[in-house]
Amino acid sequence: MNVDDLQDMVIAVKLNGKDVFYDPGNPLAPPGLLSWRISGVTGLRLNADGSNAWVTTPLPDSHDSSVERNAHFDLTAENALFGHLTVTYTGLPAFYRRLEEREDDDVARKAYLEDEMKGALGSNAKVELTNKPDWTSPSPTLVAEFTVSVPDWPTVAGGRMLLPAAVFTASERHLFDSEKRVHPVYFAYPYEVRDVVSIGIPQGAHVESYPEPNSTDSSFGHYENAVGTDAGGLLLKRILALKVVSIAQVNYPVLRRFVQGVRSADDGQIVVLLPAD
Repeated sequence: MNVDDLQDMVIAVKLNGKDVFYDPGNPLAPPGLLSWRISGVTGLRLNADGSNAWVTTPLPDSHDSSVERNAHFDLTAENALFGHLTVTYTGLPAFYRRLEEREDDDVARKAYLEDEMKGALGSNAKVELTNKPDWTSPSPTLVAEFTVSVPDWPTVAGGRMLLPAAVFTASERHLFDSEKRVHPVYFAYPYEVRDVVSIGIPQGAHVESYPEPNSTDSSFGHYENAVGTDAGGLLLKRILALKVVSIAQVNYPVLRRFVQGVRSADDGQIVVLLPAD
């Protein structure tokens, strides 16, 4: 063992009989949250009585590192998806966005969040950040609010609108397309994405059909997708949780099948019958 390899220092505080780890040297880290580089790793604990012992820092649960998107959209007469979106980043997603943008100005930070949301909605989406997120505090959450417009979002054919069962999936379209994998798969950290989207439909239209609820569990994660009606419009709910960080190459086919199942459910078709002219 080489002490020179122990390059970081954290503090363990005993609270209610449990060790809670702090990174006081990082002004952006909330209490109890360690950056990914020093999470789930072994370190040497120096005790007050002069003794020491090897310990492992905690690995965050996927539920503790989440992105929650709540949207209220309408389908316009021009077949555009328009409305407002609030995104709440919690845990490591909030921490890393603050860390990434710590030296940028408000203009660059605004563009950073807008470009990220365009990636989730599609390249033709128009996104504008409407609030000023708190970039400098160690708060466990970072909240961003947007106005959103996506032209030609539904497909219109034969007096019907055809809509996918999920909205924010453009950046996932080609994830693990390849049938073969040479190296292990590594994710930055366990995380969870939760979407709740209400969509108002044109006056006189009604929902003709929508996919059955879907729920899938695997050793890698959990997925739920449910479509229903709400106040005459649509209500879409989706949860995708990744619970692991490293997946051996031999297990890649299982991971790929899970991702393909998610993609298939996301593409489930909602049919809205338009009013007759």
